[in-house]
Amino acid sequence: MSLVVENPSLDPASRLAAELPQPAVPLFNRFYHFLCREVHFSWTGSLHHTYRHCARVLLFTLVIGTAEQVTEGLVYDAALSAVFHDSRRQDDGYDVGHGLRAARYYRQYALAHDHPFSGPVYAAIALHDRNDALAINHFHHLPDEKDYLTVWRLLKDADALDRLRFGDAALDPRYLRTEAALNYIDKARRIVRADLRRLATGGQ
Repeated sequence: MSLVVENPSLDPASRLAAELPQPAVPLFNRFYHFLCREVHFSWTGSLHHTYRHCARVLLFTLVIGTAEQVTEGLVYDAALSAVFHDSRRQDDGYDVGHGLRAARYYRQYALAHDHPFSGPVYAAIALHDRNDALAINHFHHLPDEKDYLTVWRLLKDADALDRLRFGDAALDPRYLRTEAALNYIDKARRIVRADLRRLATGGQ
């Protein structure tokens, strides 16, 4: 498989990290660097599903997970799912199936680098581009259903908050799954707009 790597910023003091509660900053920085150095996007022509999109989704998973008082291990899993989730897109449309392709890439990476493999991470990535009913039905048959649902919900709501990059009409709050995401919409809007302005002017 031929993989093409962009050249995203490796700035450890990313302004995005300043939006997090202090205890979550080290985890953000760890995964931000992992995203930039280790996650290779198979399609680099995207205007909307870029490294920076994944970085903001990472930020939002940590914000929501912290506010929802999710266990450290599941927040870690949600963060890992965020950095891989759009890595195998082929276009900027719905591209149903990119989630499963990215999940397989995550599994391939974990095996190749002797990293622990997480079922909830794989499932959250694989199903993030599918409707909720399908995902929930899939998790219902698993012994760790609650863990799978938690990681998936964090990723889905974090990804949804970053839809604000397309404008307010792109996010329908009725479809958010967590109270924390609902409460964070206004701040997420500010973060997304500020980040897009920085990128448009060549800032980091």
